[in-house]
Amino acid sequence: MCRAGVSLWPRPSPSWTPVAGRVLREALTGPLSGHQVMLMVDDGVQRSLSLDLLLTGLTSPTVLLHTTTHNTDNHFTTQQLPTAQDVLLVVVGTGSPWLLWSPPGWLSPRAVLVLVAAQTCSARKHFQSPLLQNTPSVALLCLNHKPQTPEYSTYSVMNHFPLSANPEPVLLGTWHPDTFTTLEDLFQDQFQDFGGKSLHLTISPDDAPLVYQRDDGKIDGTCIRILDAMSSWLNFTYTYKSAIIDWGERDENGSYDGMLGEVQRGESAMVINYFTITYQRTKDFDYSVSFFTEGFGVMLRDPPPLPQWQGILYPYTGVVWASVGGVVILATLVYYCASIRELRLSPIESFMIVLQSLMNQSVSQEPRVWVSRGLLGLWLLATWVLRVSYTCNLMAFLTVPVLQPPLTKLEQLAEADLRNDEWPRALPDLNVCEHWGRYSNTQLNPSILNTRVKLLTALTNVLEEMKFNRDLFVSLGIPIGDSLVGRWLCMLDYGEFVPEALATSTHPILARLGTKLDLVPTDGSLTYEGEEHCVEMVVAGTHAHVETYSYLRMLFRDLGHHNVYTLREQLYLGNLAFFFTKNTPWEYKFDVGMRRLVEAGLVWQWYSEIMEEDRHSGKLRESRLPVLSLSHLQGPFLLLVVGGGLATITLLAERLLQPNTTSP
Repeated sequence: MCRAGVSLWPRPSPSWTPVAGRVLREALTGPLSGHQVMLMVDDGVQRSLSLDLLLTGLTSPTVLLHTTTHNTDNHFTTQQLPTAQDVLLVVVGTGSPWLLWSPPGWLSPRAVLVLVAAQTCSARKHFQSPLLQNTPSVALLCLNHKPQTPEYSTYSVMNHFPLSANPEPVLLGTWHPDTFTTLEDLFQDQFQDFGGKSLHLTISPDDAPLVYQRDDGKIDGTCIRILDAMSSWLNFTYTYKSAIIDWGERDENGSYDGMLGEVQRGESAMVINYFTITYQRTKDFDYSVSFFTEGFGVMLRDPPPLPQWQGILYPYTGVVWASVGGVVILATLVYYCASIRELRLSPIESFMIVLQSLMNQSVSQEPRVWVSRGLLGLWLLATWVLRVSYTCNLMAFLTVPVLQPPLTKLEQLAEADLRNDEWPRALPDLNVCEHWGRYSNTQLNPSILNTRVKLLTALTNVLEEMKFNRDLFVSLGIPIGDSLVGRWLCMLDYGEFVPEALATSTHPILARLGTKLDLVPTDGSLTYEGEEHCVEMVVAGTHAHVETYSYLRMLFRDLGHHNVYTLREQLYLGNLAFFFTKNTPWEYKFDVGMRRLVEAGLVWQWYSEIMEEDRHSGKLRESRLPVLSLSHLQGPFLLLVVGGGLATITLLAERLLQPNTTSP
């Protein structure tokens, strides 16, 4: 047993005091046994109870807390503060102690048991105290005093359901250690039904596939479907304010703005958009168990295609081509050695026979020896497999552009650069991110934006070709923004933690990416709140776009851009959760419900349905069979010309080196 406070000593006590002491000890040795307990005794009661005698012999860890000041946050040092306890047992008298109405910030027990050591018990008043209102499980022991026979007085066990239609105290029964043997018997689930309570939310409808507005104007998304399932189970309704608002950032005073600020101030019950569990958020808010794991994706423009005139080489890699060449030489040597006695072929003639089968031509001379015939048969089978695989792959490579190898990892992205070595291939911003939000407050339609991007890209290309450098512009007094000298990652500035995390990261790859990040201000006049700026820069090939992975894919598909791809590796893979006001007593019910939805596979099913609906929404490009054109056949025609030239040279050489002969 650990003590904090002043010594206690027995005093003359009322006639009902032995009953209170007996019930207190029965609770500690009964349902509270085996759990961490913090015992708080009111100043007016401790003079009548012999706590030293009551607590003697207890085997459960018990912290006895006794203070005479309300400022308990400063009464103890950080090292002296009691750790989180399972149960807080409060013994009160006729009054209502400060602990119930002004609980310190560090006090967050799983359950609170209040024992009233007085003849009168104001159950409704106790249940309305902030500590009991904000604790998931509570119970109240009230004395049933019998003046004639006080030694036979009993205690009633009471609970209440604050969100039910009738929040009055509910009698669970008369206290007896054989009746209430476990915590589950003593503390019943007071939030098993929300009684039709209405919860108010603030949501951002531009957060697909979690929360978004459908074409018919209704709000849908994975999180909305989770909330609908929870409301049906717990019997509550919800209202929401749909607004384009930042996620929320924390200032030096610990206050948040944006959606998190509304939750912190109690204006909203929770937030359900894309919020990952971070260390700082866990200190300032309550949060549910994670229902989905996702990170931030990076979208880039497809790399340029390889030259089509090399199309005849694409079906096989360089290693395969080298292997085929080596096998041809080996087959020539083996066939030459096997048929040298029978056919008396030269090495060149053996090579031509091997090559004929590879080119799908008939063999001019067939050996009669079974060894030679067997070797030739095996080679014919091998060349048939090679011809079929090459022909099929050739059709695919001739109709589908062959791209340069794309980036797949963050390490490759950090080492890559969307610019030349001499001059950064990035938009010359002249503080472009500020100017986009500064020019005339009018809506920037896509055509104007596209024209501006094209002009800036053209200017960048000119600067690259002229090999100018930043020092030349500075010496001429021309200001050049930072993004012109190497910032090629674009992200909308709506209050996410990613920019700060990259800027302060000690990881070399993440720190390098942080120096390349350009933040674009939000623009409420645009459909996607300013994401269009980053999209157009990706299409122009000057930037990569950082955004939540699923939203990024849907954004580019909705805007009709398909020549892009996402990095296989995600940035800051995190766990998504709902966030609630600190000390929300019914948050644990969302934990139970979300675990069931996740384990049943419903969350993934809803997510997949939304992503599939977007893929087939008609906003994607039409799938058409490619048609072969002359541009696709550059390689075969080039091979035809080369082959014809070699054949002509061979014919001329034969005519010149071998004289004409006539038959007799």
